[in-house]
Amino acid sequence: MPINMKWIILLIETSTLEKNTEEEDNGNEMIEYFTDSLDEVVYSIIDPTLLNPNVALKQEQKVEIISQLYKKGIFQLKGAVSQVAELLNIFEPSVCRYLKMIDNNKK
Repeated sequence: MPINMKWIILLIETSTLEKNTEEEDNGNEMIEYFTDSLDEVVYSIIDPTLLNPNVALKQEQKVEIISQLYKKGIFQLKGAVSQVAELLNIFEPSVCRYLKMIDNNKK
């Protein structure tokens, strides 16, 4: 099913907390977002004051924002890199570089 930017349905896997070995793990929780724009999803995840174009973010803050969006699966959507770059007032290669840093830190 192709992604229609008019109605983004974003299924997000959220990690479950480690459970005691005696308890049963029932998997990942799925969250659905129904919205007209990717921007709305990003604003629902990230504090909108950090996305204000007049706020100068440090590199660590940008990496943290991109990491949060990465964990929520935002970058699985077509066009997400360019839209997030625009929201953070940075260039697309910077978003890609931060994603690579995040991915390398996971390993």
